[in-house]
Amino acid sequence: MKKTLLAFGSFFAATILIFLVLTDRPSARSVDLPSRTVTQSERRLLATQLPEAPVFIDTIPPVPLEALRIEDLPSTPEDGSLRAAVAYKNHIIVSSNRHLLEYGRNGKLLRMTDPKTFQCPGGLTGDLAIEAEILYVACWNDGVYEIDMAANRIAYHFDASNGLENAQNLRLVLDGGTLWVGTFNGLAKIDRSKRSVRTYRDELGGHCMQYSVMPHARAHETWAVFNGDSVCGGGAARYRTDDDSWTYYGPETFAGKGAQHIDFERFIVSTRGVYATHTESAAEPGSETMLVLDSFDPDEAIWRRRDALPWNSPDPLLRFLPKPEEVTDAYAEDTPKGVVWHLRMVDGWTQLPPLERRYIAMTSIAEGQRFLLSTAGLERYGTGDAFPTLLVAQKLYGNGARFVTSDDGRYILGLADLIGDFGGDWFRTDAVVYDRVLKKGGSHVIRGQSGAAAPPAIGLLKDAEAYRLEKKASLLILFENEKAILSLDFPDQGTRP
Repeated sequence: MKKTLLAFGSFFAATILIFLVLTDRPSARSVDLPSRTVTQSERRLLATQLPEAPVFIDTIPPVPLEALRIEDLPSTPEDGSLRAAVAYKNHIIVSSNRHLLEYGRNGKLLRMTDPKTFQCPGGLTGDLAIEAEILYVACWNDGVYEIDMAANRIAYHFDASNGLENAQNLRLVLDGGTLWVGTFNGLAKIDRSKRSVRTYRDELGGHCMQYSVMPHARAHETWAVFNGDSVCGGGAARYRTDDDSWTYYGPETFAGKGAQHIDFERFIVSTRGVYATHTESAAEPGSETMLVLDSFDPDEAIWRRRDALPWNSPDPLLRFLPKPEEVTDAYAEDTPKGVVWHLRMVDGWTQLPPLERRYIAMTSIAEGQRFLLSTAGLERYGTGDAFPTLLVAQKLYGNGARFVTSDDGRYILGLADLIGDFGGDWFRTDAVVYDRVLKKGGSHVIRGQSGAAAPPAIGLLKDAEAYRLEKKASLLILFENEKAILSLDFPDQGTRP
């Protein structure tokens, strides 16, 4: 988990730098625009512009099989690092590559979003937040969508036209009747019942050029955290509900007098308290960089230092910090088997198995179906199917895989990393050939296996000696009983096709 947080921090900082370079601002100070409440007439107009079609459908978006694209398939990131996940009743909704995907607790895909009704521009689906039947989805550069899950339709779209002044969303946090939206230039507070939007920038107290804000809120304890830039040193601000104001705590609060910059390793708002960790560089040559833990004293409204240990100690401060269950309703954990999501359901906590299925290639249509190559293995999808069926499980990685088929459609070659001895995966559609290409003597053959372990109606090649691969000049030729049935031309040996 620590590695995930550090990686996100690097991405966060790099994106801010790019944004600052590309943004032409006339002055170093942001201008705070007055908040406004959307009128009834504007709401009626907006409602007529939203699609009435269902958002979630229980099949791959209906298109003719010949028009199916890789982008239409329900892929997840190859490493399983989903952007967000929330519990909905007894199901789990995840923010994936181009779609929202709805799974059962056992990891079975149940529904996905129809791109004709809902899709973030460029496929950049971001953070999620949910309460009861209302789901909020952050779309990069497109604002925040409110989806009524009971009606299965888009209920509202927050963007610049109705008060959400910056649509570059980092994080959504629900706290009662408020939805906090952290953006690349300010923190937006959305009154969920009125759908009014209030944006805070200089009110946060840092006097920054850009306020890239990460909100943290639980049980009406709300904090806005932002890193420093060329104008300000960053810090954290606490929200006061009684007068709609913020109290700012800057670098000197955490790192001592004279400190000019603060970047937090962790910032935690929990039912047990508020905590922050940051690193402090070695004060003298030869001394160690320290990881410092501070906690907030709500009675005195001050931060107190709890401990400081060498930064490279293995999770030195975890014993002081609350458990994830005290901080959030969903969190990811890196495990040897992949990224596992933990989610608070109605009947307690559950785990979503690692989701690592990215579709790489597919064949042409044969007998009303296509064969698909995914990071999970060989799959099949045909007319009338809701989702693809996994035929042969085999972990595949990389972007170089594609399909080549024989003239009669019986043989499929799943090309992955074609280097050295032309490694790859062979499939046969009628008695599916599936195994590694191995070198034997001066020629190439396909190793045979028993078909006993194959899925129903899928048999593996039994007589390996009937098949062989031979390289002649730039050609790679597949023989069946000494008859050439498929040839592939690779003019540059050792490179991907």
